[in-house]
Amino acid sequence: MVLGYFVVEIFLYGLPAAIAELPGNLLQAVGSVIIALPLSLALKRIDL
Repeated sequence: MVLGYFVVEIFLYGLPAAIAELPGNLLQAVGSVIIALPLSLALKRIDL
């Protein structure tokens, strides 16, 4: 996801802007994993 955003942002906004957006995109990806992993395990336990 982060790599895809980075490549598209290079074309849309240029390399400096794409580099500036990297920390936010990485934070979003890590946050998604932190939320999704426990949630998916909990849903799997209750057979949902």
